[in-house]
Amino acid sequence: MMHIELNEDVKYIINRLKKAGFEAYAVGGCIRDSIMGLSPGDWDITTNAKPYEIKKYFKRSIDTGIEHGTVTLLINKNAYEVTTYRVDGKYSDGRHPDGVMFCSSLTEDLKRRDFTINAMAYNDDEGLIDSFGGSEDIKKRTVRCVGDPNERFLEDGLRMLRAVRFCAVLDFKMEKNTYEAIKLLHKRLSSVSSERIFIELDKILRSKHPEYIRFIFESGLYKYCFREFDKMDISDMELLVYAGDIPNKRYIRWAAFMRNLDVGTIKAILRGLKADNDCINKTSVLAQFIKEDIPDSKSGLKRLLLKIGKELLEAVIIIKSSKLAKYDDKLGYLDAKQLEKIKNNLNEIYKYNEPYSIDMLDIDGSTLINLGIKEGPQIGIILKKLLEQVIERPEINSRDILLGCVKDIMS
Repeated sequence: MMHIELNEDVKYIINRLKKAGFEAYAVGGCIRDSIMGLSPGDWDITTNAKPYEIKKYFKRSIDTGIEHGTVTLLINKNAYEVTTYRVDGKYSDGRHPDGVMFCSSLTEDLKRRDFTINAMAYNDDEGLIDSFGGSEDIKKRTVRCVGDPNERFLEDGLRMLRAVRFCAVLDFKMEKNTYEAIKLLHKRLSSVSSERIFIELDKILRSKHPEYIRFIFESGLYKYCFREFDKMDISDMELLVYAGDIPNKRYIRWAAFMRNLDVGTIKAILRGLKADNDCINKTSVLAQFIKEDIPDSKSGLKRLLLKIGKELLEAVIIIKSSKLAKYDDKLGYLDAKQLEKIKNNLNEIYKYNEPYSIDMLDIDGSTLINLGIKEGPQIGIILKKLLEQVIERPEINSRDILLGCVKDIMS
């Protein structure tokens, strides 16, 4: 009998419910991850106890989804969702069931789930409950729907994107009938909100295998993600196989994905997906500058720091020195010699605090006003001219020398 190491809180919840006469199992993704040797992020529990019965046996609970049979238990400062066995009603909106009905059968509860790898349950007494071949699909590294894939996707269009996401995150292949159903029913994604689509695309792009985004294109799902998708070349997506080693910060992976689109298109896509402003701004700037040459001189690097800042410059360097840039000619790959020179110069700039922005100058606007210069645009013009001189000659960044420079500028 397969043994899965449940955490102590989960054991306590299951045993408490069983002592009260109910069935209880850890279920879903936590079982999948455990079988794969991964550490589960969350532990979910399923039981034939009704929500009011679950609450009766635990001191601290929250009605987080009680209309769907879910109660959140607070144990040792951790939260665990416990859900009553259920079958879902009709999915009129193609996303959420109109209602749920509680049932007494674990098998019926597992049958409603999306993929076989997520439709397994376990407790220490009975071992693994695997009615639909999830453990075998894990061995085969395959994402397959529970039952008829057409029914699963008609119930919830988001499951099509989730199928691609699990392939990317777990490096699995997609079972043929599951993939064919996606190609047939891709229009169902039109009923899913932009926010939910963004979350799934984001997880795909930030996975170890962002190249799986190509399934979105090949299956037709792209039509309902964003209309600008068809401006992208499939080869650009395939090259993302080299992006899995790039840091998985959101804006870095999205910039790598949309690297060959113009800034206006990138902003339109991310706004349409309801991405946050920080992601929109950083992604569009980064995607622009990874296609430009990076200067290796200290003065050139300081001017680039002034334009885009330390964080984005370091992201540009990361992408342009990656395997992705090595195989995508449009990005201008930085070889080891170029990279070393740029890094050495940047280290000196940071170590000696060499100025690259106006606020790093040893004088400011107030100093100029005290010299009798009127407030207004002229203050900014003078400071910019001082900064240009200091970028070339950082040693002159002292109050007395800069005051002399001001006199020269004003004369």
